[in-house]
Amino acid sequence: MENLPFYLKSRLFYILYSFILFLFLSCGNDKKVKDKEIINEEDSTRNLSNWDSSVMFFSGLGNTKEFTLDFPYDTLFYRLNSDSMNSNFRDIRLNRLDKMTKWFDEILKSIKVQSDLPVFYPFSGGDFIHMNALYPNASSYLMLALEPVGTFPNFTELAPKDQNTALLEGANLLRDIFKRSYFITWNMEKDIKSNTYLKGILPTVLWGMAVTNHSILNVQSITLDSAGQYIYKHINPGDSSGIGVKIEFIKKGSNQVKQLIYFSADVSNAGLKNNKALSALLNSLPPHNSFVKAASYLMHFPDFSKIRGHILRLSQGYLQDDTGIPFSSFDTAKFSIYLYGDYEEPVADFPSEMYQLDLKEAYVDSLFYKGSLPFSLGYHWSSKKQNQMFVHKLN
Repeated sequence: MENLPFYLKSRLFYILYSFILFLFLSCGNDKKVKDKEIINEEDSTRNLSNWDSSVMFFSGLGNTKEFTLDFPYDTLFYRLNSDSMNSNFRDIRLNRLDKMTKWFDEILKSIKVQSDLPVFYPFSGGDFIHMNALYPNASSYLMLALEPVGTFPNFTELAPKDQNTALLEGANLLRDIFKRSYFITWNMEKDIKSNTYLKGILPTVLWGMAVTNHSILNVQSITLDSAGQYIYKHINPGDSSGIGVKIEFIKKGSNQVKQLIYFSADVSNAGLKNNKALSALLNSLPPHNSFVKAASYLMHFPDFSKIRGHILRLSQGYLQDDTGIPFSSFDTAKFSIYLYGDYEEPVADFPSEMYQLDLKEAYVDSLFYKGSLPFSLGYHWSSKKQNQMFVHKLN
């Protein structure tokens, strides 16, 4: 507290003093206190409060009309950080997310694609917000990427200076999503290694849920048995989540409980061969809608043929940019293909061999090309010459 302004020290002292006094006055009946503690350990509203308090605080939504913070924090720093985060999100919501939702909803309706199927999002990183913008009606989401799940701190128990550190780490983690629409792999790796509190993708997923008007109901760590069946364990903010996480959440004003599952996994052919439990899970999945973006052209290579095959098999509807599955992999006897935007050569970070001449030719063919894009999403963020391909499996 030595670095806090005097008025904040006074306020924190008053809060702590009031809390201590409340505990003293509440201890008149030890048995009642113990009974209450035992009941609370089984009370799901306690877990809900823990998660929502921390997630809302982290997401810059504290002290709104719907949510009031009841723990010590640096009010000036929090307000400045929240204003910045909320301004950044408002920009991408208006210029990207809302336009994506409207555009894609019209496509799904016109092609009569079932919009509430489960969603499969490999190479996802911690990107919940774009997946949710495209498939808001889905009840379940499965995300796979190399990045660790990590932990999400209990902000209600951190000292204000530690809260500030974690908030700055969060703003830094999200910088590429705000500016470019995707996580840069090496930035994410560096951030996760150097951060004190935010060590994985869980904070960015929870942030995405909060700012899109969802409440967190439950968070569990997940492992898989040899048959690809889930094994769950409840966790609280601050607990380690292992290689997988399941989040139950709900849209405010809705009664539909949704679930998101994320696994930290290598989805190359070698990775799936060594991870028989994940392979069993993927083999058992029902039809999905799928989404891939900014995927580094990995599925252009033979080493990623298995995950490519899973997407082709699972997907009733599939949205990707040119960094996903090569255009030549889609059999037009089995799939309808709809192209949008502008096809450009890969950005300089990737070899020119990733350029697809057949896709370029398809972009001038009215059989495939269906119009421009009203938003920018992908590697060509600086020029906004973006491309999207929607693929619909024929019956």
